[in-house]
Amino acid sequence: MFVAGFRALIARRKARLAIAAAAVVCVALLPLLPPTVGAAARPGAPGNVGGSWNTTTPTSLDVTWTSPGSSYLEYQVMYRVDDGTVWDPNPAPVDAGWKSAAGTVTELSRTIRSQTITGLDASATYVIGVRAKDRVTGLYGQWGLSGLIEPSGTPGRPSGITESTRSMSELEIEWPKVTGAAGGYDLRVAEHGSSPAWDSARTVTVSQPGTGTTVSKALTTTDLPSGYAEVKTYVAQVRSRSSATGTCGAGSMKCSRWVTSGPLARLDVSGLTAAKIERGSDPRYVRRPALDVDAEWDKSSATGASYEVAFYYRDGNPVDYYGKADTNATPGSRPDSWRMDWDWYHLCIKHNDNVPSSVDSDLSSRGCMDHYYPTKPYYAPIWQFGAPKWGAWVPLTAQAAKCDSDMRCEHTFADVTLKQRTSKVRVRAVLGGTKGPIAEFTTHPPRKTRPPYDLTATASSGGSFTLAWNQPFHNGSPISGYDIELIDTSAPSTPVQTAPGTKGTPHPTLSYRHSYTFTGLTSGKTYRARIRAVNGAGASDWAQSSDLTLSSSVPGLPLLSVAPGGKGSGKLTLSAELEDNGGSAVTKWKHRLKTGNSYGAWTEIANSASSSLEHVVSHLTSGTSYTYQVQACNTSGCGTASAD
Repeated sequence: MFVAGFRALIARRKARLAIAAAAVVCVALLPLLPPTVGAAARPGAPGNVGGSWNTTTPTSLDVTWTSPGSSYLEYQVMYRVDDGTVWDPNPAPVDAGWKSAAGTVTELSRTIRSQTITGLDASATYVIGVRAKDRVTGLYGQWGLSGLIEPSGTPGRPSGITESTRSMSELEIEWPKVTGAAGGYDLRVAEHGSSPAWDSARTVTVSQPGTGTTVSKALTTTDLPSGYAEVKTYVAQVRSRSSATGTCGAGSMKCSRWVTSGPLARLDVSGLTAAKIERGSDPRYVRRPALDVDAEWDKSSATGASYEVAFYYRDGNPVDYYGKADTNATPGSRPDSWRMDWDWYHLCIKHNDNVPSSVDSDLSSRGCMDHYYPTKPYYAPIWQFGAPKWGAWVPLTAQAAKCDSDMRCEHTFADVTLKQRTSKVRVRAVLGGTKGPIAEFTTHPPRKTRPPYDLTATASSGGSFTLAWNQPFHNGSPISGYDIELIDTSAPSTPVQTAPGTKGTPHPTLSYRHSYTFTGLTSGKTYRARIRAVNGAGASDWAQSSDLTLSSSVPGLPLLSVAPGGKGSGKLTLSAELEDNGGSAVTKWKHRLKTGNSYGAWTEIANSASSSLEHVVSHLTSGTSYTYQVQACNTSGCGTASAD
């Protein structure tokens, strides 16, 4: 029995070990199984699709992309020669111009994949498309697209094409220099439209400038489209060249794609903003202030342009009266709708000649206040507002538009209290009978201003820091002042000086320019200022100046020369010149003698308050070498010692 029991125990233990081993195998296999498939989710689009020409095989393109995240993906890579058409690869299918790229996908890193496309035309421009396929569900994701992959050696494409100046006979175009454009650029101009008519015969070659960062070219009427006029709107195209000679795409000659500018509008008006601004009280609209609308915009680049402005509003008229009518008012009862529709009707005035208490209470509860006309009975006009409409264009000269030297113009639409609903403004420039495009802006109630702008910081060696700025647009509420803080950059958490609510010092000639000066600062330290404008709606965002280090307030380095006296005289003459006195007159000079490897104490030179020094040292031993240093001092202290 003992043997039988022992055999049964051994069998039970073997069974337990077999179960444990099976569990270990199952756990080990779990990471190799695909994730559980729930809803049929498509993979994401591969990112950062790009390509570069293979340096060893010129007709091969190395394509890379970022995996959308899953490990259970395979990829489809396609390519096409770019012919300038717009192609949207999502959703599939792709059009006939695309070809499938054969090859093996290489895993360059945990997230980066790569594939090489062979047998391409090295002189063509390509676009690459990559999409992922889930190996479990068989679903494809969206395509990831590359940008244009141009032939190797193609110079970069221009950007930022703008118009700098224009006259009756000339148009100047400028853009930033492009790396690799050794052969310069091709430039052409056409009148703006849905399909600009480019004239290849009027294409101009522009050399790459040797210095500077900007390329500019003044085109005359022989280079410009037929019928060129100063007030018309044009567009420009620029491409860069690898060589000044040859045809683009022929041999080693490479050109970038043409890049088109935005509309070059001569009679442009930009930066338009408008706001309602309170101008006191209005007796017609009790408990409401009188309102004007102030508009501001950028001055047109067209020399001599004038402006036209228009205003969009709901007009109002008194249509009935509530209460006891006088001889100037037609009796009647108010319409029932006025109680509910406050956008269309408003009871706004009452007179106080023996007003019954019940009527007075009724009027007061609807937002009307007493308005005294002692000789008239009381009445309350009910105002009705019509459908919104544009008012007539009002011509303004540049002078009437108040255009300042900062290239901003402004105009006030006065007395719009009863026209304030749905108010908008329009502005357009006019030159020689030609009217420019319309700029439009919807007015807003008073709100915080923009931050002050065009900040400049200047310093003096006397320990002062002056901040100057341009006043921003008030946004419907007059600017009451400015908060300014001065910060030591070495301890920026706490301002070293503040000027809350200051109005600053007005510029003597520029009404929009102001400044403020902080004094008593430490020379050699670096400061910056920040400023915000305050109006009835609150404070604007902060605007910050650049960092500025105050120059040293002590004298600079002296230039010392030593001349020996006559033989046996025992004298030396110390002569020194000072190029920088630190902004303050020199009050004295000092000198010291070097003994061994160190200098002794400084000795003040009597009667030496001058920017230059001539001092004779006597009682010296003939035949002995002496080394001296000198330094200049002013009210801020003593400066740097001269060189040995």
